[in-house]
Order: sequence, then C-alpha cells, then structure tokens
Amino acid sequence: MDVQPVYAPPPVIEPGHTFSSVTEQIAGIVLTRRHPYSWFFGLFIGFMMTMVLFVLFVDHKRLYGPRLHSFPMSSNDHRQPQRHFLS
Repeated sequence: MDVQPVYAPPPVIEPGHTFSSVTEQIAGIVLTRRHPYSWFFGLFIGFMMTMVLFVLFVDHKRLYGPRLHSFPMSSNDHRQPQRHFLS
C-alpha cells in the first residue's frame, strides 16, 4: 500500500527563473534609483531636531545636574550657573 502525500508544497520560484535572476531583479531596483530630495530634507530635519534635544539635555545637566539640594552645602555652591551660549 503506497501512501500518496496529500499536500504538495508550491514551488518557491516560478519555472524559468533562478534565485540569481530574482536577486538581480530586486537589487537592480534598489541600486539604480536615486533618493528623492525630500528624503534628504527629512533626514536633515530629523538630525537637527536630535541635535537640539542633545543641546538642551547637555545644558540642563550642566546647569542643574550637580545641584540636587535647594540650599548651599559649601561656600562655593551659592554661585550662579554659567549660561549657555544659546541663552
């Protein structure tokens, strides 16, 4: 008694194609198209927003990071913090 498979998996690629031809077709799309200028503009805006947040974080840590208390702990703690160049 021969057992016939009930389910036969479909072929991965269609007849007449090879893995190499499919790879070249997909890579050809990616490697030959140029990026639109809007993509570079969006990248620039995202980078600038990241830099603004970084500057604000560094400035906040420099001004308020060492002062975790509200009263002077030593004679040097009553100084005003230096302002940042953007202020």
